[in-house]
Amino acid sequence: MNFLNSDKRIREAVEKIKEKSLFSYFYLKQFVYIPDLSVATMGVINGKLEIHYSPQFVEGLKSETLQTVLMHELSHSILMHFERKGNRDDFIWNIATDGVINQDLINKGWELDIQGTISGKRFENKSAEQVYAELVKNMPQIKSDFSNSRTVDNHDFNNSQNSPSSVFVKGDNKIKTDSGDGSQSQKKQEIEKAEEKIREAVRKAIKKAEEEKEKGSTSNSKEYGLSGREPDIVREYVMKASSVRYNFKGMLQDEVFKALGEDADWRFPHIISDSVGEYLPSLNGRKKNVAIVIDTSGSISNDKAQKFVDVVRSILSRRSDAEGFLLEADDNLLSCEKLSFRKEIKIRRGNGGTDFEPAIKYIVEKRLNPKIVLYLTDGRGSLPRTRFSFPLVWILSEEDADITTKKVLSKFGKVMTFPYEQGEN
Repeated sequence: MNFLNSDKRIREAVEKIKEKSLFSYFYLKQFVYIPDLSVATMGVINGKLEIHYSPQFVEGLKSETLQTVLMHELSHSILMHFERKGNRDDFIWNIATDGVINQDLINKGWELDIQGTISGKRFENKSAEQVYAELVKNMPQIKSDFSNSRTVDNHDFNNSQNSPSSVFVKGDNKIKTDSGDGSQSQKKQEIEKAEEKIREAVRKAIKKAEEEKEKGSTSNSKEYGLSGREPDIVREYVMKASSVRYNFKGMLQDEVFKALGEDADWRFPHIISDSVGEYLPSLNGRKKNVAIVIDTSGSISNDKAQKFVDVVRSILSRRSDAEGFLLEADDNLLSCEKLSFRKEIKIRRGNGGTDFEPAIKYIVEKRLNPKIVLYLTDGRGSLPRTRFSFPLVWILSEEDADITTKKVLSKFGKVMTFPYEQGEN
């Protein structure tokens, strides 16, 4: 089948959209448009700037309707319908989101000449959550009423924000289209390859260490791991061999954002929605606290602490609803100050040992009410005695993250390894 004509029609439609909505035009220009014979109509891949389409479907639409279908797919992406779905019923959520999008586009003058598409007054000037709350009250009847209705794209919203994908429906057959990091089989192969590289690295390291030992070398004993808990050469080989880098910043952001929740309120439109021609969420005005604790007993260098704080600041500077506290402690609490994520942070030096209790106790007693606490430490200190209910993440440097330390600290919270030599990676 020749896909050139359908591709040309899509690109012409995008150019026509430019005359009606410049905002939408620039957004649609970022997408890759992929012909897909398994797709009945058209669908956007969540987590990727891809729109898959049926060439036959595209060629059967008038130019004005094709523009509206592209706007429909764009709206799913802009309005984060995959992420907002949560645990809601797939069928009802699909009706709510499609109805809200279609009715909004129709009200704005976009032509949707596809018989049976979901729209109507019940979807007018409402968010998908509001419509869903009304529809779900009478779920059996709604499913019956809409059983023969036609959605423009027939998305399946089963997947969460952390594992987004789309399912295109053709008749009774569902064909999953992978998005994000690749299919499960591909991920398994990548992991197996990485594990084999690590095994090979260990074999090389052991062989090299044995050769040095046979030579009677003592000058290189530290380099080749003839003393100490872990051969240094093993780490070197593993870091060089592994193609899967530990993305500390990404994983920390996931933890923090999960604790903070949404920073937008989709129930009400943002003040700029009319000017850009799209429904955008209003900002959640309620501030949420993040507490950062720095172990200043001497085991954490100023440079390490500074780089960690910089990573946290770069993550939280994206959140309009986040505020912070910076606490510094050795075996006593040295300071607690309001933290600005755009301000230079100066770390004090402590002289005592390490005790995790003072900082935790202060947070609880002063009712700082953090949504999450991030504690940078070497992990070796007196454990907290005060009971707390907030999520706690221990941040350890690679050289401090041995099995015993991680096991002990994991009883009080999540343990993450901070490869601070890599900066924000």
